[in-house]
Amino acid sequence: MRSEAGAEPGDDVDCELSGTAEGLYLTLWNRLPLTAVTLRGDRSVARIWADDSAVTW
Repeated sequence: MRSEAGAEPGDDVDCELSGTAEGLYLTLWNRLPLTAVTLRGDRSVARIWADDSAVTW
């Protein structure tokens, strides 16, 4: 599927995480490391989330 501009969907994102629902959920809650999911794009954006925005215990 292509957008009107001809780019692939998601080409304009800085960072994309993919994996199982469980893996994503646990990673975004800082219960698993970022290496537990597939990361596409700028890893520093995901690090900002993990360091500053995510839920911590």
